[in-house]
Amino acid sequence: MTLPMKDNAPITPLRPALKNVVEHLMENLTLREIAAPSAMAYETVRGYVREVRAALHCPPRCKLHVIVHMALAAGQIAPPATRRRVPDLDAQQKLLLIAVAVAAHPV
Repeated sequence: MTLPMKDNAPITPLRPALKNVVEHLMENLTLREIAAPSAMAYETVRGYVREVRAALHCPPRCKLHVIVHMALAAGQIAPPATRRRVPDLDAQQKLLLIAVAVAAHPV
């Protein structure tokens, strides 16, 4: 399930530096944890996050996990590799899984 986008304007493709920041956010790193090993200033990382929000049409104060979701939904970054094999589900099991997800998070 994807979050509804507020704007129908096309998504601006992310520059490599911005994609790198979003990929780090996907690993659940804080802005300071992203800045330290990459030799970037904290303010630079904050600026990159603002640019990503604008490019993806996210609200100015949306949470970091929403930014990651929007980047994944827009195909701007690749989903993380799975560490476990995904189970094979039949049609009935898939339908049940979708019903549970919708019931847990109604739109």
